[in-house]
Amino acid sequence: MKHVSILALHDATMTSIDSSQQLLNRVNDFLKYQKKGSFYTVEIVGAEKNIQLNRALYTINADKTIDEVEKTDAIVIPLLCGNFSRAIQENRKYCDWVISQYSNGAEIVCLCVGSFFLASTGLLKNKKCAIHWAAKDEFQTMFPDVHLIDDKIITDESGIYTCAGGYSYLNLLLYLIEKHLGKEMSILASKMFEIDIERKS
Repeated sequence: MKHVSILALHDATMTSIDSSQQLLNRVNDFLKYQKKGSFYTVEIVGAEKNIQLNRALYTINADKTIDEVEKTDAIVIPLLCGNFSRAIQENRKYCDWVISQYSNGAEIVCLCVGSFFLASTGLLKNKKCAIHWAAKDEFQTMFPDVHLIDDKIITDESGIYTCAGGYSYLNLLLYLIEKHLGKEMSILASKMFEIDIERKS
């Protein structure tokens, strides 16, 4: 079993949190149909129990707080909306926990402009990162020590995954499923959710 913590960051988009949770949990359903045990334990994790999302349009109730999660195997960092500098400041309390979990072997799956938060932890320093084209200049100005790429939508380096483009995070999640459970499971998930599989550029 892999424990996945989907971070309920302040000013994250509800869509990226919900679809990540649904896709990974659906994989468990596929395994159940095949008479196999679940692979993922998926929880929404917040700095506190109630988090405001989408510029305070929604409030989400986290399954656990970061203080309650001693060990996780993968961290999903959702898309952020609004002012990225403000979002970084509002989510500072997550930084030490993310750094600690990564040092303890957790993979980090960063969805699109969630990379602004991830870069603020220092974990992207001198690493490749894919990000939405519209945010490229702002990101490069804020984090000149991160190597931005613009010819691929997914990066995979040292247990850190990033992706470019709004809903291309679905391709990243399929990529992760393939790494964990193989091509057949990734294809099944792509068919069920009608996601264009193997999109790389």
